[in-house]
Amino acid sequence: MSIDLEYALAHKDDPAVLCCRAEEGIVINEHNLEDPAIFPDLIDTGLLRVEGALTIG
Repeated sequence: MSIDLEYALAHKDDPAVLCCRAEEGIVINEHNLEDPAIFPDLIDTGLLRVEGALTIG
């Protein structure tokens, strides 16, 4: 699920994780980012690691 600009700004210090496959040459914006609210569950189950990830901001 992608997020909107207002939500992205509110979560600017959270890791930036793409929600979909990105083709070469696209400009990544808030619509390409996954909702940070689901990260804790994905991290707990081992499906996601965010160490060293860039932030949304």
